[in-house]
Amino acid sequence: MDHNILKSIFLIGSPFGLCQNKFYKLFAIGFFLLYNVGIIVKFHARQNSSYWTLSSMQFVLRLLLNCDLYFHNFYVFIIVGITKRNQLTRLVTNIKKIKLGGLSQYHCVFFGWYITMVAVLSLNFYIWWTCFKFDFIRFYLIEYFEMYTQFFFILSACIILRMLLFRYKYQKQLILEESVMKQITSLNMHDIEINLVILKRTDSTFNEIFGWTILYNIFFAAIKTLIYLDIAVKNYSTLVTHSTSQFVSQITLLLLFWICIIVVIRFCDSIIEEFEGLISLAYRFENCDLDLIIDKNEICEFIKNVSQNRPKFTAGRYFVIEMTLIFNILDSMTTFLLIVLQFKEN
Repeated sequence: MDHNILKSIFLIGSPFGLCQNKFYKLFAIGFFLLYNVGIIVKFHARQNSSYWTLSSMQFVLRLLLNCDLYFHNFYVFIIVGITKRNQLTRLVTNIKKIKLGGLSQYHCVFFGWYITMVAVLSLNFYIWWTCFKFDFIRFYLIEYFEMYTQFFFILSACIILRMLLFRYKYQKQLILEESVMKQITSLNMHDIEINLVILKRTDSTFNEIFGWTILYNIFFAAIKTLIYLDIAVKNYSTLVTHSTSQFVSQITLLLLFWICIIVVIRFCDSIIEEFEGLISLAYRFENCDLDLIIDKNEICEFIKNVSQNRPKFTAGRYFVIEMTLIFNILDSMTTFLLIVLQFKEN
């Protein structure tokens, strides 16, 4: 079954909160304390570096970036790992409840992207290691660990959303096939209605676990992009002094984050589209003259009950995840770029 991929996700993600082991709480606290030691070492190493001689804009952006990385890991180890273990169990249980026709190559997709990310991070590690040698460990090692955890969670969100999308599609397919064969019954409609209720609960559980990680990933990618835009506009020579391999490795890493973020947004939007398509299909049966086994009053009741379980995905409960979010992000970054250009001219 397709939900077997969750075992692989939990196995790899067990050190980062995606774990149902009852002994994980002690591990999470210990690992988070060790992580804080790494943060202290990083900032101590940067005390006498050029980090503190950055422009005010660069300093603020990098400070926000570090805060975003830190709060994400706090959320992963403490919030998810300790307080949301029941939600993890509920998420897996609900996904298993929904039967799905056919199989999807989730393992290929997940491990393909996972290996790509590990390869890009390893390439970045090697390139910057050749520049800084052992200083790289003090300056950037903990930051690469932070980026790894962020990418793993956004990738896991992509896979789970894909599983939910296929389940919504299957409910729509069931009602369409049975109506074409004129075999749709009250029992069939009731089964579909129950499945949609379970999917709605699964969506809510997904928001509780992954909503904040999606928000932190969006902030990370946006801030990282703004840092590069600010450097490119104000001090292009800084980019030129970097080797081609350094520049390409950093851009590739950032591009992977943006791809996953866009995929998450697209999947959320597609799930809503599938649900709306299912409702439209039910309305069509209500208003047409098809010779169905089920009474049209039962279709009205079905529409009424199902409409109350419309899927909704949010990023940290702050904003709804839909396609317009991409344009809002682009609009914000464009505004920032115009402000930077104006300051440069002045």
